[in-house]
Amino acid sequence: MTPGRVIRVRAHYRDPGIVERIAANFRRLWVDVEWIQGSRVDQEWYEVYLGLGDSKNLDLAILNLSKTVGVESVEVLEDARVDRRVIPINGNKGITVYVPVYSKVTRYSWGEVSG
Repeated sequence: MTPGRVIRVRAHYRDPGIVERIAANFRRLWVDVEWIQGSRVDQEWYEVYLGLGDSKNLDLAILNLSKTVGVESVEVLEDARVDRRVIPINGNKGITVYVPVYSKVTRYSWGEVSG
């Protein structure tokens, strides 16, 4: 599975709505979100990975997200390959987890390329 781009978002955790704000940023500009997974790293930080479909508005959506209040950084995993793993739960179908494997990252913070 190789979507258009894979990004990692590091955001301040203020409330559970952080995931909705991140997804709405792409929905507003008609960018398809193929998959999304995230976790609360600690009391203050939330880390979200997104698989995004190709769109003419994708670069603009990434820049807009990097300027969103509460978002510390948006990292585009340039050469990401995504491994799909299914974790069985109690003998049932289970949960699908997407694990990005990458070596090159472009980091955006407040609309500026910072790494």
